[in-house]
Amino acid sequence: MSIMPTIRLRGGNDLIHAARQLRKITKELHDAFDQAEIPLVIGGIDVSYNIHPEGAFRSHYQFHLWALAPYEAAQRGRAKLHELFPSTYKGQASAWVSEKKFDGRRSGYAYALKTEFVKRCTAPAHENSDGRLIRQNTRDKPLTVEQECRLLVMLHLLGPRGRLFLHGAEVASSGENRELAIRVSPTDEK
Repeated sequence: MSIMPTIRLRGGNDLIHAARQLRKITKELHDAFDQAEIPLVIGGIDVSYNIHPEGAFRSHYQFHLWALAPYEAAQRGRAKLHELFPSTYKGQASAWVSEKKFDGRRSGYAYALKTEFVKRCTAPAHENSDGRLIRQNTRDKPLTVEQECRLLVMLHLLGPRGRLFLHGAEVASSGENRELAIRVSPTDEK
């Protein structure tokens, strides 16, 4: 699943407050998953730099959650997540829950805590031959040096534990090897 919380940062002084904003976002996400009755969510929070070439919105840094959850619970909670995270600019989805089950590939896990970022440039909507409105983002634009530096500062302020999102789970030691593991918290379900 993918969720874009409502909080955006414009840069500059906003970067100083990134950790505080992340706490607000984390609370917003936990509350949403509780309301959607999704007991287990494991993922990562990243930050993108979003622009619109025609100035339809002000350029900003956007937090974004990419996460995995039990398939049945995610499907049941889909409508509630759409209600809690309504579409943004001209109908762009803020909450997306896949209709497919996770295939278990490592790339799915790795994407949640990626370390390389690009500029997301929103392409203006256009109609296709059927008259349907088509929206898309292009993600292949490189960041400027200044944008990259601001993003790196923000990610540093958040730290790896700040980027890891666990709902209904916690980080735990897996034994003598001092490896970290994710331990699922017990639930009241029977």
